Amino acid sequence: METKRANKIKVEFKVNRQVERQTVVKLTYSRTCRIRIWPTTFLKDTESNHTSKLIEVYNVTKYPTWSILPAGKEFTLVFDGLPKKCTSFHLVEEIPEPYGMCFRNIGRNSSDVYQIKIE
Repeated sequence: METKRANKIKVEFKVNRQVERQTVVKLTYSRTCRIRIWPTTFLKDTESNHTSKLIEVYNVTKYPTWSILPAGKEFTLVFDGLPKKCTSFHLVEEIPEPYGMCFRNIGRNSSDVYQIKIE
């Protein structure tokens, strides 16, 4: 009886164990700037139609609130995970005004954590 219970627990653990994948992008501006992150910011796989949605932001405000970001201060964007076969992607902020962020052809790495320095 004890063995059956132990096997059941192991099976349930294997079934419920899911790896949550996320992609983290850390950005730093070289100058002080006024910034806000729109909810329409996403990652786009360069080889497929897959987009990874923005989940959370750190050290910066979301639209509509502006924040002043001092030069050299890092902020972080967390997105849904990219597909396993993805080798490069774009970071896109689609907004109805000029100067939305767009960083193209970012090469994929094994950690899915990226650093972007903006001059």
